[in-house]
Amino acid sequence: MFSVVAVTAKKRNLHGCTSQKNVKRRRWSDRERDVLLSAFADDITKKSMPSAKRITVASRSLPQRTIPQIRAQLSNYICGKIRFD
Repeated sequence: MFSVVAVTAKKRNLHGCTSQKNVKRRRWSDRERDVLLSAFADDITKKSMPSAKRITVASRSLPQRTIPQIRAQLSNYICGKIRFD
């Protein structure tokens, strides 16, 4: 049902050194996209980022996604990296 992609992410620590950590990315399902688009369709069409409070409320219906993941997905829709049909 979900496709998982293994990725190696580089992260800098306080001293400027990088460390590598294996991360698994999970694609957004159709249901998750529908919930996101129905909750924020007006914001996406206006090209304005919704408030943190609204994102937090919407995150309750997307339990497997963190607030930064939701914010990044919304930003991708608003910037045009992902098409909103």
